[in-house]
Amino acid sequence: MRRSTLKNGKLREKDIHRHTRRICNRIHDNLTAIKHLPADFIPYYKLVKFEDLVQDLENVTRNLYRFAGIPFKKEVLDWIEMNEQARNVSGQGDPYSTLRNSSAVLNNWKWERSKDDLKIIESHCAPVIDLLGYD
Repeated sequence: MRRSTLKNGKLREKDIHRHTRRICNRIHDNLTAIKHLPADFIPYYKLVKFEDLVQDLENVTRNLYRFAGIPFKKEVLDWIEMNEQARNVSGQGDPYSTLRNSSAVLNNWKWERSKDDLKIIESHCAPVIDLLGYD
């Protein structure tokens, strides 16, 4: 992101419009393309929502491994458990850390944005919100 788009450490309104429109258009294009895949390709596609992964990491991961035809090994479960426990460690505020409390950040964007920003996001992302079945 260019520094010129920041004002007092935040994106300017015109840049919020531009970035949100660009991101949501890309997601919309991808979801629309998926809907038009030939039937032969459907068994090779799986939609995974971030919130599903965050809320049930082990089961979603098991399902992904099963979908890909890869055995789910104990090492994978150990890694999941280690990272689930890492949610309680210090250093989570470190922007360079790979540790995140994913369930805590799941909806943070809603609380960190102004009401005006949320309206912009909702207006540009309405087609994506509908396609994904959100209210």
